[in-house]
Amino acid sequence: MGQARLSGSAQRYYEYMDYPGIDVLADRDNTYWAAKQVSSVARQLEKPFVLSELYGSTGWQYSFQNHKNQGDWQAVLGVNLRCHHLSWYTMQGVAKRDYPASIFIQSAWYEQYTYVETYFARLNYIMSVGEPVIDVAVVDPVESVWGMVRGGCFNGMQGVYPDMQKAQADYEGLFKVMTDGGVAFDYVDEDILARHGKVDDGVLCVGAAKYRTIVVSGCINIRGTTLKFLNDFAAAGGKVVVRGVPEYVDGVRKEIDATAFTVTDGMSEIVELVKQTAEVKATYQAGLFSNIRKVGNDYFAVFLNRDTEREMREVEIRWNQPLNVEEWCARTGETLPCNFMRQNDYTIIRTSFAAGGERIFRLTEEVGLQPTSGTKHVRRRIQLPAALQYELSEPNPLVLDCAKYYIDGKAVGEDEILKIDIAVRKRFDMPLRGGDECQPWFKAKYQPYSAKTICRLGLEYTIYVQTVPEEDVYLALETPEKFAIELNGLQIDSSHSADFYVDKSIRKLLLPAGVLIQGLNVLRLDCDFTDEINLEALYLLGRFGVLLPNVACVEVNGGLPCAKIISLPETLDERPLRVQGLPFYGGKIRFFTGIRFADVNVKTQLAFSRVRGACYEADWGGGETEIIAFAPYKSRARRIQGELTFTFCCSRRNTFGPLHYVKRANECRWSGPGRFTSEGARFTSEYVLIDEGLDIPSVMEEPE
Repeated sequence: MGQARLSGSAQRYYEYMDYPGIDVLADRDNTYWAAKQVSSVARQLEKPFVLSELYGSTGWQYSFQNHKNQGDWQAVLGVNLRCHHLSWYTMQGVAKRDYPASIFIQSAWYEQYTYVETYFARLNYIMSVGEPVIDVAVVDPVESVWGMVRGGCFNGMQGVYPDMQKAQADYEGLFKVMTDGGVAFDYVDEDILARHGKVDDGVLCVGAAKYRTIVVSGCINIRGTTLKFLNDFAAAGGKVVVRGVPEYVDGVRKEIDATAFTVTDGMSEIVELVKQTAEVKATYQAGLFSNIRKVGNDYFAVFLNRDTEREMREVEIRWNQPLNVEEWCARTGETLPCNFMRQNDYTIIRTSFAAGGERIFRLTEEVGLQPTSGTKHVRRRIQLPAALQYELSEPNPLVLDCAKYYIDGKAVGEDEILKIDIAVRKRFDMPLRGGDECQPWFKAKYQPYSAKTICRLGLEYTIYVQTVPEEDVYLALETPEKFAIELNGLQIDSSHSADFYVDKSIRKLLLPAGVLIQGLNVLRLDCDFTDEINLEALYLLGRFGVLLPNVACVEVNGGLPCAKIISLPETLDERPLRVQGLPFYGGKIRFFTGIRFADVNVKTQLAFSRVRGACYEADWGGGETEIIAFAPYKSRARRIQGELTFTFCCSRRNTFGPLHYVKRANECRWSGPGRFTSEGARFTSEYVLIDEGLDIPSVMEEPE
């Protein structure tokens, strides 16, 4: 529906792209048909790669499983080239709010991300070899929607009038019954058909693609050229299935002779009619996507559970040819035996799917492939304690993003730091920072920052220390050299930074020993405020715990959120990290199970019920590691060669996310610059954090 508003028909643009592609934004943007449209044109016009820009605006909290979910359905529907949104050169200033997360060094899980990419490399290889088994074309009804467009008919991308809403519902409904029914199909744009179509020996050819069945559904209007193709195709022995005979031809009301077509009223009947002439038929229960490709004399069949919340058990897939089957695992690169049987002229595969799970089968006449025996090993469960010893990969941060502020020595107020930045800029009629400002390199070249001092700006932060840290403490901030910094009246040298925190733009200053005291501490920053200054959060870093603000803290600080510095806990349990002294932590945490090598003939497996972060990485010692990121969150069984440990990779959401944004009910999971500067009911001075944390795994032993 949105195409009619923005581009007319997106499919026509793909013809002129070397790598035709789409852009899938935010979480849960499951516009499945967009991927099917672009892959259809690519197949018709012999374009080997179909591109998608994906993961944009999904937020820091997006897990490896989320990355898999969004990439999977696109891959199965024909996308085989992934363009990641995005990898940052820098987090300086507004850049850190440029539709995160950064798939780069700024994310703690960056080194583990090879697991996701290797998975998709294997999956997209399968999606790129041979030829897809597709002999059904659906005439895209977008030109019929053009006739529904009139003033005020759109609300964003959605049609507001009943006829438009029905057209969209019919379009989505046909897609669903076709995919649920195991019917592989392409969309055909009428303009592309007019220029690239021909009927040859009972087959409708659109460019390089060949179709034996054509479906017309949801078309109020049809082109005269399309109608001629349908009549010629039917006369040559092709099957034309029509649901709702069009009322208009080339925009003129006309009664169409449909006697040569198979006319039906129901969508479900379309599936049955289409499958009558299909050469390859795969029948399975609703809820799966499939992609079947012929490679030589073999078939590769990829199936995906599109429900990312619920598993599918006891799934039976029936194939209309007697073949042998093996499973290919895109997660590990292994080939595995599977549960199949040949029955008369059919092959029956019995399997299950995790939530968002995939299966890849090779079906072949090759002899020697045997089904699984169904034998199960005797297993013993080892009970882990409710809390585990741990080790942090980086210092724990205390986010300092609320301050009192002073202009030219006069107290103005107290607020969150980005709101202070906006207030100061508005006060002096300066341009605001945000998602629509010029890129820094462009501004530096064409609109140089003014060096003129606007005012002398002071920022005052309160730090409450319950337990004084015994080890080094750092203050991390951007452009420290532009600020005069004092902590408890002691000047901090800001001209030389020791290192950086997360990104090279966030520099670390070592605080002098003993400068932090038990009780109330005051941190003061002063600068000559210019257009070039970025007011951003500060980070106090060290080996300490953080207790989130409570009533007592607020009273101490006169109204601003004020967290306490406390001791780190000795162990961590399954409660959220935010209530265990790590509310803003976004690094890695290594956990020690205490299970050590005991028997060379025993293998050990880890299984998690969920992942409340990015991923886990298990370590059996001796260099044996494995990423655990995709449902059902189980490792392979391996021999322990030292102590069994595992690392939990957090996201940076509770460090750099929109910490004060209050979302609406049923709001799309989306993250961008506006979420960090929300107003009114969408803002709170309290910290809005997500519940990341440990889930104690099940540990199972089995004989080798």
